[in-house]
Amino acid sequence: MAPSSPRISVDTTSSRRFTLLNKECLSPTDIDVVLANLESTPSSGTDAIMGKQTWSRYLVTTYFQYFRWYNPRLKKDADDGASNNEEVTLSKGWAFFEHFTLPRHIIDDTKQSSYIRARAGETSENTELYSFFFTPNSAFADWGIGVSMYFSTLVTMCVIFILVGCLNIVNILYYSSVEYSPTKELGSKWELLDLLRFSAVCMDREWVVCNGCAEEKQYWNNLFADYYYGTATDSNGEEVVLISRTTCDMATFDQGMYNLGTLLLLIVCITAYMWYLSKLEVRYDEDNTSAPDYTVIVRNPPKDAYDVEEWKNFFEKFATKQVTLCTIALDNDSLINKLIQRRRDMRLLRCRLGIANINFDDHEEVENLVEEITKRREKKKSCLEKLCNPILRCIGMGKTEQEIWQRYQSTTEAIKELQKENFDVSAVYITFETEQGQRNALEAMNASRTELLTSRAISLDSTALFRGRVLNVEEAPEPTAVRWLDLSYSSVSMIIRTSLTLCLILAFTTASAFILHYCRTRVGTMLYGVDKIDMINTINALLISETVMTPLLKYFDFFQILDRHYFAPRATTLEELYSCFTGGWYNLAERFTDFTKILLLAIFYAPYLPLIYFQCALIYMVQYMMDKFLLLVPRFTNLSLVPCQKPLGVDQRKDFSSGIGVESFGYIPQFVIPGFHFPLLACDIDDIDVDLISWRNPQGNNTEHPHLNYDDYNLIFDVPHEGMKRSINVASSTVKSDEHDETRHIYSIVKQWPPEWAKKHPDDE
Repeated sequence: MAPSSPRISVDTTSSRRFTLLNKECLSPTDIDVVLANLESTPSSGTDAIMGKQTWSRYLVTTYFQYFRWYNPRLKKDADDGASNNEEVTLSKGWAFFEHFTLPRHIIDDTKQSSYIRARAGETSENTELYSFFFTPNSAFADWGIGVSMYFSTLVTMCVIFILVGCLNIVNILYYSSVEYSPTKELGSKWELLDLLRFSAVCMDREWVVCNGCAEEKQYWNNLFADYYYGTATDSNGEEVVLISRTTCDMATFDQGMYNLGTLLLLIVCITAYMWYLSKLEVRYDEDNTSAPDYTVIVRNPPKDAYDVEEWKNFFEKFATKQVTLCTIALDNDSLINKLIQRRRDMRLLRCRLGIANINFDDHEEVENLVEEITKRREKKKSCLEKLCNPILRCIGMGKTEQEIWQRYQSTTEAIKELQKENFDVSAVYITFETEQGQRNALEAMNASRTELLTSRAISLDSTALFRGRVLNVEEAPEPTAVRWLDLSYSSVSMIIRTSLTLCLILAFTTASAFILHYCRTRVGTMLYGVDKIDMINTINALLISETVMTPLLKYFDFFQILDRHYFAPRATTLEELYSCFTGGWYNLAERFTDFTKILLLAIFYAPYLPLIYFQCALIYMVQYMMDKFLLLVPRFTNLSLVPCQKPLGVDQRKDFSSGIGVESFGYIPQFVIPGFHFPLLACDIDDIDVDLISWRNPQGNNTEHPHLNYDDYNLIFDVPHEGMKRSINVASSTVKSDEHDETRHIYSIVKQWPPEWAKKHPDDE
């Protein structure tokens, strides 16, 4: 009998999630049945209203797909016969979009939403789409700590701004009253620029004589132009200089105290929330035990440290149980980029030729197909296409099938040359079986900056040196947040790139400052003025744009709409059809940047425009709703926070191997490429548990050799090379042991050492 696994207390929700995520993958037959059933499900406006179906699917499958102007396939099927395109239908594409692309959650037998994410194509459980209006923040635990903290921050800052806005109501009423400025009458016609009435901008002016201004005439001309400077003749016939000045009462002591109180309240609220956020981060981290809790990354390994056993033996001294996983990432980004480009060309040729299964190894067949489709396209090319083609070619588009095929061949030859090289080690990921093992390693190898620069131990123990070298060891980020193509950049390279970026920012900022100065000298002052382009009006326009225009632009994603409503009806293969229903890009860092921009605007301009607190609260509310919607329309996301040097929370005393496939995934080199249904792997996974991979191929049905289910998405099989252990989709080794080249290292290396209780034994079957 196999040894029993450690006993772990799991709540009902976690147990159910474990059961759902560990079901067998759908076979190709199953996925076809699922799509056929979902495709035949009738669409109704009621389902769209209740959130069980998207409005786009309802409108397309009910109305649009029956019009030839929307669905050109109707005309082609009528001419060529529907038998050629029976499987490529819009109904199947939208069914794939809703049940394989969009996230769905489970509805239990009591019709209550448990917010447990359902697997793609789930049919044994009742599921529905997430509601972007009523989904609670707690449901975002499956998206990572950063997402939950972001939405909590939006809600909290919205409440804080409403509170400080209420404190500034007195200032808002004072600045808009006739007591401060007689022309600020609330009964006048409303215009966008009338928001100035709620600000400290004074609209009342009078012309007065300015003694001594004649000597500074040129200065006044440049700064105020003709708006605030003039000349007149007095009773003695002498020319005098006139200046237009404001007649409003200056801000009183009360307004200053309200502003001071607002500042103190903001400091207290934000400080309290930062403390609460740190506690919230710990709670989220404890609730979601993941791979970073067990893993460290070595950022400066020796370039020739290819032996996983050497790394395992070195870090075993810090482990309370053992080292479970080691990933050695290589500096092979040049090779990977070529392989990705080759994949893109293959996909593009399939779409252009309209044939799903093309044998690209048969060059003669492919060349005949390319020549045939090229001649056919030249005959049907319209005048508009001939006119636009030179423009498209200038920006790298509009290439013919022949040019794509030639690029494919040249890329293949370049890959063969690169596969003859030996790539250096760029980073190493070590995953311990327990959290305490990771913490021991981080504590023992906490080197100072001086030790890292000189590679000499000062306070470090000699046992923490690898080959006599000081290692830069940190807590690893989430596996999905690793940028595998950027690991090879050295510290010097990153400093140079950062400095160059900073110089460009300073240059653009300086240029913008000169432009603003020029505009102000021609238009008016920054604060006082009757011209309609002063700074306060600009800020108001920016805030209104952030409230209305920015969310609308995010909602109406032009490229996504173009894919689903133009290219999808014209798709000729299922691969091309499904690629039109994949997600786009959702970057959490950009969301935090927008959040910070609004916060700084509010704090800086609030003394002049106290109404800005309510405006920013409204912006945060709109951002909360819109970002929730965009998150639930899945994107190729970048959602992780910056990794912390110190682990958060208490040790949960869970083994890493007990959560594989449910909570924890391994550091497997993979690349998310827009246009492809699944990430592309770039390492040998034959000797690891495939549950370490953070996604599953729903068309894989090989249970005896599950690693074969990923071969079609593994770049190492694309171009055969010396040293391959086996061929694609072949379980047994096709290379003799004496012919296998162990001296050259082309792709990253992954090795797993499962604990004894986690190994698969014959008695378990």
